[in-house]
Amino acid sequence: MSENHAQITDAEDPPKKSWLSKIIGWVVTIIILIVVVQFIAGLKSDQKAKFVAESRSLAETACAGDAVCLTAVNNRLDTCLELHSESHKTGKFSRKYTLNKESFLTCMK
Repeated sequence: MSENHAQITDAEDPPKKSWLSKIIGWVVTIIILIVVVQFIAGLKSDQKAKFVAESRSLAETACAGDAVCLTAVNNRLDTCLELHSESHKTGKFSRKYTLNKESFLTCMK
C-alpha cells in the first residue's frame, strides 16, 4: 500500500525552461513594446502633419494666387504656427491642435 501511495503522490517536477528560451521570450517582449511605442509616436506625428498641412492650405487659400504672399507662406509658416497655435493633450495618446486663424493670417502677410 505504501508503494501505491508513493506512486500516486510523487509528481514529476515540470521541466525547467532553458536559458535560451527565456532570452527569446524577453527579446520578443521587447520587440512588441518597441512596435507599440513606434505606433503611438506615428499617430502623434500624423496628427501634427495633418494640422500643418491644413494650416498651409488655409494660408495659401488666403493668398489667392499672389506670388509674394505664397513666398511669405513658405518662409514664415513655421514661425507663425509656433506663435499662433496651441496644442494640448486630449486623452492618453492623442493631442489636439488649435489655431487662432485671424492672428495667424495677419502674421502671414
